[in-house]
This record gives sequence, structure tokens and C-alpha cells, in this order.
Amino acid sequence: MNKPVIVHPILFSVYPIVFLYSKNLSVTEWIVITKPLTAVLCTTLLLWWLAGAILKNKMKAGLVISLGLLLFFSYGPVHDLLLASKITFGRNRFLVPVWALIFLCGTYRIVISSRYMHTASHLLNLMGATLLALSMIEIGAWGFSRNAITNERVDLALIPTDEDGIRGLRSPNPSPDIYYIILDGYMRSDRQMEVLGHENNEFTDYLENKGFYIASEAHSNYAYTLLSLASSLNMAHLTHLEDMIGSSSEEHSLVYPLIRNNEVGRILKSFGYKYVQIGGIAVESFNRTHIADETLIVKGREAEDRFLALLYETTIMFALTGEIIPRTWQWNLSAAREEVTYGFDQISQAGNKTQPVFVFAHILSPHSPYVFGANGEIVNQPEGGWSTEDEKSAYLNQLVYINKQVMDVVDHLLSTSNTPPIIVLQSDHGWTFSGMGNPRRQADFDYKRLPESEVISTFSILSAYYLPGNKSKFLYGTITPANSFRLIFNSYFDGNYEMLRDESYYSNYYGSPFKFANVTEMLNP
Repeated sequence: MNKPVIVHPILFSVYPIVFLYSKNLSVTEWIVITKPLTAVLCTTLLLWWLAGAILKNKMKAGLVISLGLLLFFSYGPVHDLLLASKITFGRNRFLVPVWALIFLCGTYRIVISSRYMHTASHLLNLMGATLLALSMIEIGAWGFSRNAITNERVDLALIPTDEDGIRGLRSPNPSPDIYYIILDGYMRSDRQMEVLGHENNEFTDYLENKGFYIASEAHSNYAYTLLSLASSLNMAHLTHLEDMIGSSSEEHSLVYPLIRNNEVGRILKSFGYKYVQIGGIAVESFNRTHIADETLIVKGREAEDRFLALLYETTIMFALTGEIIPRTWQWNLSAAREEVTYGFDQISQAGNKTQPVFVFAHILSPHSPYVFGANGEIVNQPEGGWSTEDEKSAYLNQLVYINKQVMDVVDHLLSTSNTPPIIVLQSDHGWTFSGMGNPRRQADFDYKRLPESEVISTFSILSAYYLPGNKSKFLYGTITPANSFRLIFNSYFDGNYEMLRDESYYSNYYGSPFKFANVTEMLNP
């Protein structure tokens, strides 16, 4: 057999990173792979050179390095697979020695053997090239299927522009700071009473005494964060996406450009506002907004860090060293707590500058994970997971803590602002404690199969407005988030926006997110 060109060490160093990226296409960007790809590739080449210098044989050195790479990156998946199958042999104290033994025996066999080296190299070249090609095909097919909208090219025609509303806009003098604070999964107070038996009067009375208007019958326009924020930040319904994208599409990422280049932010920037984005959501594409002047995220929570943490968990290094790099961020107790406290701290510091600011802050709470007690104490998830009743209690305690943080922030904003600010406290959706699992993963799932009370809780949201200058008189109890900034621009910027119908739409997030069903009548009988 002809002497092969040895490329398999390079292929096996690149493949795990490209594969992991191919499985997270809808929630990440290609930029996240550049650092780990560079680091792993350089390390592989260095080790290959050292092994070649020791063994005096480049081909054998390549086989040793490829064996090491295969074992290094396969450890995590094999470990998890064994544990999922309830095989106790999958525990690290057993599996690590086995992996070490396989590497030592394999290396010894490679070193002493002089036969089949060419064949093995040919086969590994073919294997590595095939695996990498399959992942690249998956990435290419995904990119081709979404070529109408990409994270790099934003089609502004997706959101119909209300030219009459924009044409008359004028900057107020003085220009108030504007705070749009999203409290993720905050259920409306009356639903808290019905579902949890909790009176939220201390919080609502506080807001009303401070001058807030609370929309007592507020509903979200959509049941999920991505769609809700795309709607509210563009002052529009999204029903036309069903025709443009297709009702069968499952690509949530097609909505990212609408958030990252949102209409509200672009308008306010045109009037000299500094756009500050605080906190994050489970999709880093939100945090990579194209138009925010400043994005404030807890150090170590950026997209690259999360991808690196996920990659790290696939390797044997995680078993050997533990959490040198924090475990995937959404399951890390300290990270989840820090994300919330950091967000509130930054809101208090963002405004009252020489330049007016638009602060868009997304606080990932009282949404799970439940990591705060009612007084901010640490909460650990039960080993067996939350029962329904325990989850209700955990959600309620976390909500009580969030109420306290919101009141502190509001006190600070109102007492320190030179010009009375505009504050919108809103949830992207409500909360339920059942029916959120497997049935909704069916592509053809019909919301009518859900209990009516669950649908109501899913859409029932906190929606509170502080509009100085007696502008609250234009608000009403059923206003939905899609109309929030239409009303603000009309009231403070002399806009002429037509108010939209306050409608709510359900779609199956896991199956067909753009196949919308109007549930307004169910919510407002």
C-alpha cells in the first residue's frame, strides 16, 4: 500500500469542536469555535512534533496522537452514556483507569509494531475525513435552509415599518432615561393567588404608591422569550413570519436578527440615546446585539465561555480536574445567582449620565433554576428533581426575593435620576408547573390539549409602567408588550403610531414555533 499522507491527527483534533458546533447551530455562532479550535490544533501539532522526536517515526507518532485524541474527547460521552444506562462502571474512578490502560496498551502496540502502520493510517485518514465531512455537510445544509435570514444579514422587511408613526418623532427635552426590565417568567399577581395562593399586594402596592400603572389584565403576545422580545422590541406582531419562514420551520435562530437589530433600539439611538444591554438569556445571539453601545454580561458567561465549558465536559480533563472551568452555566448554582444579582447591580449604575440611556435588562428570574430563597439564601436543587408542589414553593420564594430586588432598584432610579425616568417592568411570559414537557415537543401538538388554566398562566404577565408627566392616563388594563413602546413614542416623542390589537398567539416552541394560533379569546373571555 502506498505511503499515506498523515492528516488524521489534525482531523481528529478539529472534528470534536466542529461536531459540537454542528449540534448547537441554532443557539450559537461560528465565532465561538475559533479559540478552542486554535488552541487544540496548536497543541496537537506540538505534541505530534514531540512524539515524532521521541519515536523517530512521524507515522507512529501520528497514530499515538490520534489514539490520545479519540480517548480524550470520547471520555465524556461514554461516561454519560454508561451512567444513563445505570451502569456503575461509568463512574470516574473506574473509567479513568480503563481509559489510561487503553492508551498505554495502544501506544505500546504502536511503538513495537512495524506491520499495518500504513493501513491504520489510511483508515484513520478516511475515518477522520468522513466524520468531519458529515458535520460540515450538516452545517452547510443548515446554513442553506436559512439563507433568507442570517445572523449576519438582517432583513428589516420582516417587521412592517409604521412610517406614519416614525415620521413625526421628535426628541423630548429633556430626554428621560428609559429602562426596559424583563423579569423572566414572572406570573401576574392574580394568577399567583389562584395557582399559588400568594397575595402579591406588598409588591403591587409599593409600585402603585411610587406612581406605577399596573396593567391588571396584561398578557404576553407570545408564550416564549424569543418571540415575545422580538415582538415587543419591534412594536409588532410576528404572525407574518408564518408565511415568510414557513409554519413547519423549527429554526428559532431566524428570530435573532429581529432582537439584535430591534426597531426600538435603533430609533432611540437616532435620538442620541446610548443603548445599554444588561444580562443575558440562554442564547448568546441576544448578547451579540449589533446595535447596543454597551453589553454588560457577567465575566465568564460570554458565548465563547459557555461553548468552551460544554466542550470541556466532553473530555477526560473534566473527570481529572473537576470544575476548573464552571460546568455548563445554566446548571451552575453560583453562576445562576451571580447572573441575577449582577443584572440588578448594573441597572442601578447604567443611567443618570450626561447622555440619555436606553437600558434593556433581561433578568433570568423568577424563571428556573431556583437558586434564591425568599431572603436570598442559597437553594439547592433536590437530587431527584422538583416535585410539582416543591417547585411551586421554590418559584414563589424566588419571586419574593426578586420583588425585593426590584423595589431596591426602583428606589434607586427614582431617587437619583436628574430627569424622571421611564420604567417598564414586564415579563416575557407567565409561568406554569405542568404540561411544559414532552407533549409540546411533538411537531403537531395542539394547544387545545392543554388545560385552559395552564394556557392562561402561560400568558399572564407582570406589566407595570412608570410614565412621568401624567402619561399613565393613556394606559389600559389589557395592553400587551407589542404596544408598550408605541405608546411611549406617542406620549414622549410626538409619535403617531397606531395601537395594535392586543392579541396573544400560541405556538409549539419545539415543533413549529412560527405556526401561530390566536388564543386571545381564551385569555379574555
